[in-house]
Amino acid sequence: MSRRDQLCTEYGLRSLPSILDKLKRERHLQTPQDVYHATAGKIGRLLKLTCELFSREGEDNFIEIWKNFEIPKRWSRLPNPITHYNSFMMSDLLRLAMIMPFLLNQFLKESSIETYEELQQCLEEEFSILPKGFCKFC
Repeated sequence: MSRRDQLCTEYGLRSLPSILDKLKRERHLQTPQDVYHATAGKIGRLLKLTCELFSREGEDNFIEIWKNFEIPKRWSRLPNPITHYNSFMMSDLLRLAMIMPFLLNQFLKESSIETYEELQQCLEEEFSILPKGFCKFC
């Protein structure tokens, strides 16, 4: 065994480049996912689906609750999630995830949502997919 092989073995290094090193990565299409970005992405999709399912009455009730909801003083004021969804950063989405259950609890009733079954189906799909993505952390 050569000195190089001994050092590679000792420090857990490869003596030859991996075959994967030859692959070219498109940085705009392929991005590595970490827990923070994956979670924020899921929250963003769930928030968008939820807001799209509001009836006209549900939107009006949500906006009324949104305007009067007290947020922590250190947080910047977030814009209306229904009309300004695309302007949210990931940190904003994670903040919304913390307060959204309280907002929904304030006004949500059957007449607030157009198709409750569609929301239920989306939630069930997310619940089945999410644990698979984080099985290493369980």
